[in-house]
Formats: sequence, structure tokens, C-alpha cells
Amino acid sequence: MGLSWYTGRFDDVTASLEFDPEHPERAQLTAIIEAASVSSGDTEFDQALADDWLQADRHPQIIFQSTRIETTDDTHGRAYGLLTLNGQSADTMMEIEFYGGVFNFLEGNDAIGFGADLVIDRNAHGIGNLPHSIVGPEVRIHIEAEFLLQGVSHD
Repeated sequence: MGLSWYTGRFDDVTASLEFDPEHPERAQLTAIIEAASVSSGDTEFDQALADDWLQADRHPQIIFQSTRIETTDDTHGRAYGLLTLNGQSADTMMEIEFYGGVFNFLEGNDAIGFGADLVIDRNAHGIGNLPHSIVGPEVRIHIEAEFLLQGVSHD
């Protein structure tokens, strides 16, 4: 009704990042989200979101594939790419903050962390059929991610 933001999350997400700290603009990011893993805290509404809004049976995955990375300073940048959601693709851009890197002793490997924000228009992806007076077209997405270094052993 335009009074607040409804919050949910996806519980089944995989992502890969090819990243060279010397050349962050060359990074390649791919994220795959299982649409049916939507979780709002209300099981019945989650099912309606997955079935009716996201059409997870016909379009089981939400995919973001970067096409270009731009750094704006030492810890911020933008990822431009193609977001495929509900079977419809649209160009999008996410604002990224690089948190840094450390040796993750729990995983026994180097890790880097990022936060990202993007805004999409649900109409560009054919999501939902409610009037804008009830549910606005803007969907805000916030991402928190850590990536572990692959292919290097610290034995």
C-alpha cells in the first residue's frame, strides 16, 4: 500500500567471481538464484511469490551475468550486466562496496567480501499483476557476499 518495504530473501544462491585485485575492472561475476527458494517468513505467501509472481516452475533460475565492471575508488564500483528473471532479461547495474580480504581460518582459505545494491523495475520482468497503488514497481535488492579463493591450498 506504499507504506513500507516488504522484505524477503532467497535461500538457494550460488555465485562465482573471477577477480584479480590488481585489475578489478576485469572481474567476471555470475550469480544463480533458485526462484523457488524465496523466503519471506510467510510460507503461504512464499508459495504465491514462487508460483504466481516468479513463475518458478517455468523459470526456475534468476541469473545475473556481469558484462562490465567499473571501479569508482579503492573500495567502490559498479557491475553492469544482464539480469534474467521470470524468463525476461534486462540490463541492470549494481553499486558495489569491497569490504576487503582476509585469510578465513574457518574455511582454511583466503576470502574477500562485498556488499551490493541494485534497484529493478518488476514490470521489466513481468512480475506481479497488482496495481502500482498496492505494490510499487521498484524492487530494492541488497546483497552480502563472501567468495573463497579456489585452486590454492594453504596446507
